[in-house]
Amino acid sequence: MVVIKRVSAKTIPDTRNEKTISVSLITNIGEFSASAPNGKSRGKYENDPYKKNIESDIKKLKDFSDYFSDEKLEEFSDLTRVEDIIKDTVGANTLFAFESAVLKAIAKEQKKEIWQLVNPHAKKFPRLLGNAIEGGKHSHADKHPDFQEFLQEFSRLRKHERGFSFCTWMFFEKLLFILLHLLFS
Repeated sequence: MVVIKRVSAKTIPDTRNEKTISVSLITNIGEFSASAPNGKSRGKYENDPYKKNIESDIKKLKDFSDYFSDEKLEEFSDLTRVEDIIKDTVGANTLFAFESAVLKAIAKEQKKEIWQLVNPHAKKFPRLLGNAIEGGKHSHADKHPDFQEFLQEFSRLRKHERGFSFCTWMFFEKLLFILLHLLFS
């Protein structure tokens, strides 16, 4: 069982050198941290990344730090208790980073991978997904879809390597399309 002893958060730079949140937990079995990905755009139905702003979410987590010292977490479903405590006070990115750190702690304590906690009935590693159609700000057309992206699942491919090769092929196909568009427009 994992017992959260302390929660802290800070800003870190993402891959575009913009601020994103990193959450650290000190538990009875060690220290764990996770950060939230910070996309270039948000989908129409996507939750706000932070309640007011990143600094206010960091302060809220520090305010809740003592409250979590009594929480005992043993399985994936225990995250609903954590969500009930903080979901109305922090944004989606903060909640994601916090829950990811909690899942890392539970997985380590149980000597499992995170995907095994999420679906204990799974017998093998989840399949790869590849971004097949981009939406939102990633779309190059004047009219673009409301969804953020459309993902392709490679269930018919037998090996993950083939899925990876297919994702790589899709990437280069998009790159070629963009280059041709730039050259001839």
